[in-house]
Amino acid sequence: MHLGAEAWADNLSAEEIDSIESFVLVDMVGDSNLTLRKTSPGDTELWNRTIDTILFFEETCGFGDSSYFNFDGMTTYMTITSMQMRLGIPSIDIIDTRYGEGAEYFGGHWHTHNDTADKISADSLQKVGFILESAY
Repeated sequence: MHLGAEAWADNLSAEEIDSIESFVLVDMVGDSNLTLRKTSPGDTELWNRTIDTILFFEETCGFGDSSYFNFDGMTTYMTITSMQMRLGIPSIDIIDTRYGEGAEYFGGHWHTHNDTADKISADSLQKVGFILESAY
């Protein structure tokens, strides 16, 4: 996955880079025990827009709750967005790195035989979809 992202980034022209407003990677967000947090490296403005959107849905619209987002947590790891950030493209990675109830960092069902369709939640996908539709 990183090789493809790196090749994509390496083959962008300066004009193409300038035309990209932002890059939002969405990865592993269908978990029925959705637990999101900011990732680093990541663009602060994009994360602020994401958090503002989550809080707007909860506080202003009365749409669900924000308990799926750990506002105090931060996950640091090299992601695909590192390639875009290297090019000056504001980027974030919205990822659930704790896949399954009580899972630790990159634990639980992630990359196991237990990573099956019965672990997917339409509610989790809808929450992330609303964020993407409204924040960016």
